[in-house]
Amino acid sequence: MKFQYLVTVIEKLMPSRYFSDGLSAAQADQLVLKELIQNKLPLLNEHLLSNDIDVTIVTFNWFLTLFIDALPTESMLRIIDVFLFEGRKVLFRVSLSILKLYERRILSMVDPVTIFQFIKEVAKHIFNVEELFKVREKREKKERERERDYVELCDFEKVLLLTILSHSQEETPSLANVSRLPLSFTKSTRRDSNKREINRH
Repeated sequence: MKFQYLVTVIEKLMPSRYFSDGLSAAQADQLVLKELIQNKLPLLNEHLLSNDIDVTIVTFNWFLTLFIDALPTESMLRIIDVFLFEGRKVLFRVSLSILKLYERRILSMVDPVTIFQFIKEVAKHIFNVEELFKVREKREKKERERERDYVELCDFEKVLLLTILSHSQEETPSLANVSRLPLSFTKSTRRDSNKREINRH
């Protein structure tokens, strides 16, 4: 059973050269993980950089072993179940969730050796793996909210631009000028702008 699982992982679920040719594909995943940490956990990333800590020294082993020697057995089996269903993207999600779960604790540490040792050992104490998935869900919810807010802001700016163009008697303002206008408008102003635009048509 273990042998069949290993064959399936290597041949079907992981990229070619992941466990050979200098582990080039596995190293590429670590570069991707570094970018994800920089984008999604900027405070933690800065803290690690300022303490000269390369977190991929730890996470590289997480990926190669699928957390088998990092998480408690029950947690590891749960991760593998998800891995068999979703593929290796779950390795990125779990790694980010572990770091996010203990971000405040790590940020409170000032000694590089202590920080590195903590990150190296922390996964061994995660017995409630569902907590990791909750962390991921919260993070993804915040990202969706930011994307929604951005879309709404873009829509509002379009309405604002049309309103300015329709009421201006001076030279037509450029997009650059409009982008510098303050965005501290009330919801009522936004609704009025929409109504004016609708009435025009």
